[in-house]
Amino acid sequence: MKLQKVIVIPKIPDKIVGLKEIANNLWWSWNADAIKLFSTIDPDGWEKVNHNPIKFLNTVDEEKLIKASENDRYMTNYNMVINKFDRYMTNIHTWIKDTYREYKDAQIAYFCAEYGLSESFPNYSGGLGILAGDYLKSASDLGINMVAVGLLYKTGYFIQRINEYGEQVHLYEENDFSDFPLSIVKDKEENRILIEVYMADKTLYAQAWELKVGINKLYLLDMDIDENPPEYRKISYTLYDSGPDIRIKQEILLGIGGVKLLETLNLNIATWHMNEGHSAFLIIERILGEMKRHKINFYEAFEAIKSNTVFTTHTPVPAGNDVFFQDTIELFLDFYISRLGISKKEFFNLATIYPEEKVFSMTVFALKTSSYSNGVSKLHQEVSKKMWHGIWNKLPYDEIPIDYVTNGVHTMTWQADEISRLVGANTEELNRTSVDSASVWEAVDDVPDELLWKKHQDLKRNLFKEIAKNDVKLDPNVLTIGFARRFATYKRADLLFRDLERIQKIVNYKETPIQIIFAGKAHPADAPGQSIIRKIVELSKMEGFKNKMILLENYDMGIAKKLVQGVDIWMNTPRRPYEASGTSGQKAAINGVINFSVLDGWWPEAYNKTNGFAIGTYEDFESEETQDDFDAHSLYHILENEILPMYYEKNKAGYSERWVRYMKNSIKSITPQFNMHRQLKEYFAKFYIECIQNKNLFYSEDFEVARYVSKWKEKVTRSWNNIRFVNEISTAKQKNTLGDEIRLSTIVNLESLSEEDVRVEAYIGELNDKEEVVNYRIIPMKAKEIVSKNTYQYEANIRLDTAGVYGLNTRIVPNSKFAKDTDLGLIKWSK
Repeated sequence: MKLQKVIVIPKIPDKIVGLKEIANNLWWSWNADAIKLFSTIDPDGWEKVNHNPIKFLNTVDEEKLIKASENDRYMTNYNMVINKFDRYMTNIHTWIKDTYREYKDAQIAYFCAEYGLSESFPNYSGGLGILAGDYLKSASDLGINMVAVGLLYKTGYFIQRINEYGEQVHLYEENDFSDFPLSIVKDKEENRILIEVYMADKTLYAQAWELKVGINKLYLLDMDIDENPPEYRKISYTLYDSGPDIRIKQEILLGIGGVKLLETLNLNIATWHMNEGHSAFLIIERILGEMKRHKINFYEAFEAIKSNTVFTTHTPVPAGNDVFFQDTIELFLDFYISRLGISKKEFFNLATIYPEEKVFSMTVFALKTSSYSNGVSKLHQEVSKKMWHGIWNKLPYDEIPIDYVTNGVHTMTWQADEISRLVGANTEELNRTSVDSASVWEAVDDVPDELLWKKHQDLKRNLFKEIAKNDVKLDPNVLTIGFARRFATYKRADLLFRDLERIQKIVNYKETPIQIIFAGKAHPADAPGQSIIRKIVELSKMEGFKNKMILLENYDMGIAKKLVQGVDIWMNTPRRPYEASGTSGQKAAINGVINFSVLDGWWPEAYNKTNGFAIGTYEDFESEETQDDFDAHSLYHILENEILPMYYEKNKAGYSERWVRYMKNSIKSITPQFNMHRQLKEYFAKFYIECIQNKNLFYSEDFEVARYVSKWKEKVTRSWNNIRFVNEISTAKQKNTLGDEIRLSTIVNLESLSEEDVRVEAYIGELNDKEEVVNYRIIPMKAKEIVSKNTYQYEANIRLDTAGVYGLNTRIVPNSKFAKDTDLGLIKWSK
C-alpha cells in the first residue's frame, strides 16, 4: 500500500508571526535576545532540534506558541527584537558608510568550500568553515556589500560516534533542506536558475540555494537534481569527500559554477576573494568570460582579472594544499583549457613550481593569479613565504609578496551574553561598529572580581550539564582544561600523555586536582588521527583518569560554544609552526578562559605574560621527537608550578584574585585585536580598496590598461636576460665611521628597455654571524646621465646611521605604475 505523505505544521499566532522572518535569516544566530524568542517558548524542544528555528517552528506545540503570544514579558522581548532586526536590515548607520562611503556599494565576492554559521546548519567541518561563517557575519554587521558562494552538501561532514573500543565511527545522514532557511534561486519569471558546468566531456547542471546572512546573501550550489546522471548527482553530497575524483569535481563546481552563477545574477563584482585554494578554478571561468565579452586575448584578460583578486592561504601543512595530476586536470577541464588560447605548457606553468613534476597545485595557481595573497597570522606569513619561495626564487625572502591578516572571531557569536553584559558590550551600535575598540574592553577592569568569577562558574555549570548527559559528573570547583580541535597528528592532542606517569600524578594531586575535556573529529581517511582519539578514550577509562577526563562526541558549534565559555584553561599543543592561526583559543579568551598554548599561530602575537601561558619557546628543533619531549616537559612544568598554584590560591570568597586578574587581562587584551571586525576592516584597507580601484582602472576604456600591462610584461620578460651592469664605483671602505656617507655609482645597459621600465636601487643589509641579511634598506638610485644608447649612470648616497656589519649591493627591478614590482619575480643583482 502506498501512502501519501502529509505534513502538518503548527499555526503561528498573528501577534508573533514575525518569528518566521527572524528564523529565515541567520542574523538570529548571533543575537542572544533573538535566540531567546525561540528557546523560551519550549527550552527542551529548542535543544531537541539543535537550535534550528525552522525545524522548531514546524514541530513546536501550537499551544506553547499561543501561550507565548499572550505573555506580556515575552511580547516585550518579541517587539524589541523585531524592531532591532528592522533597524539592522535598513542598514542606516554602519562602519562602511562612516569610513569608506565611496566604496559602500562595491560588491565583494567571497568563495569558500564550507561555511559554519550555526550548529543548526551543518554545512561545515571545522576551522575554515567557522572562520568563513564569522566573516560573513562581520561583513553584515559592518555594512560591507558581500556575496558569498559555496556548495550545499546533502550529507555534510560526518556525524561522529565513538564505539566501545574507542574507535571513531562515521555516520552520514541526508539533510532535509526544507529544515533550513534556504530558498531556490529563481529568475524574474520565477523559473529555477540552472548553471551549466562541463566535466570530462559531460554537460552537467547545478541549481543554487540562497541563504540570508544579515544584510548579505550566501549562494550554495547543488548538483543533486534530475538533470544530471546518477553518478554525478552525488558530487555535492559529502564535504571533503575522499572518493576518486570527487574533490576535483567539487572544486570545478565551486569555482567555475560559482562564477557562472554570479554572472547569471548580473552582479557587478568589484573584488574576488578566494578563501583557500578550493575555489581557484574560478580564475579560468573569469578569464574566459572576459575574453568572450570583450574580444581580448588571454594575457589581457589575465591582467584584468588578476588585478582585483585576493587569495588567502590557511595551511602550512602540505597535505592541506590540494594537488592534482595534470592528466586529471586535462580529463576534467579540457573543455575550458582548450578555449584559453595558450599552450597547455603555459597553462600548467601557472600551477606548478617545478614543471617536471607534472602536477597542478591549487595553491600555486591561486598565488600566481592573484594580485593580493596573505597568510592568516604573522608567523604563518613567514612559513608561507618559505613554502612558496620557489614561485619567486629570485626575490629576497622578505620581498616575497605574501602578506598576512591574522584571523579573528565574531564576538557576538562566541562571547557569552553574560560576559558581554558585564562590560556593556552588548549594545547594538557597538556591535555594528566598534567591537574592536580597546577602550570598550578596558571596562572589564571595573567589573568586581567576584561577579566575573560567578558568571564564569555559571557558564562552567552549564557546560557540565551537557557533559552529565554522558554519565560523567565533573566538579565545578576543580580546574578544568579544554582541548577541542581536529585530531590531526600535528595538533598533538596526546602530547599531554607523553609522560603518562607524570600526568596521572598531576591530575590526581589531592589539593590541586585537574579535569580534562577533549572534543574533535579526525578525517575519515586520517587513520593516525583516529588512533589518537582511541588512545584518549582508552585512557579516560583507566584508573586515575576515570571520571576526570572525557572525550565528547560529535564536536560542533553548539558544543564549541559551551566549551570556550565554560572551561578554565584552553590548551593548544600544535607542533610549531604548523598551526596557521587557530581561532578556538581566541573564542575562549574573549570569555575569560585562559590560554595555555604553544607559541604558534596567533598566540605569539597575543601572549604578553599576563593574559595566559606559553608552552615551549620560539626555537626550532632538529627532530620532532626532540621537539615533542621539550614541549611536554614545558607543559608539565608550567601546569605544576604556575597554573595549579595560581588557580587554587583561593580567597575566602572561593576564587583566586590572581587568576581573575589573568581572566580580565585575557578579555581586554585579546578581544579588541583578535576579532572578526578588526580582521575584515584590515582586509578592506589592505586589499579590497585597491581591488575596487583596480577594477575601475583595468576594466575601463576597452581594457587599455590590461592591454598595456600584458605587453609591458612580455617586453620586460623578453629583454631581461640581456640587461647588465657595466661597472660600479663605491666609496665604501672595509671599515667606516658612524655617520659616514657612502657614494654609490653604477652604470647599467638596459638593452631594449627604457628608464621607465625599471628601477635601479641600492641594497644595504645588516648581517648576522652567519652573514645572513636580518634587516635591510632599499635606497632608490637616480639616473644622472646617459652614457650611450640604452646605457645609463645611476647614483645614490647612503648615510651610515647605525653601527654594525653590513652587506652592500645594487640591483635592477621591473617598474610599472600599473603592475606590482613582484609580478614577474625578476631581479638582477650587480654581484
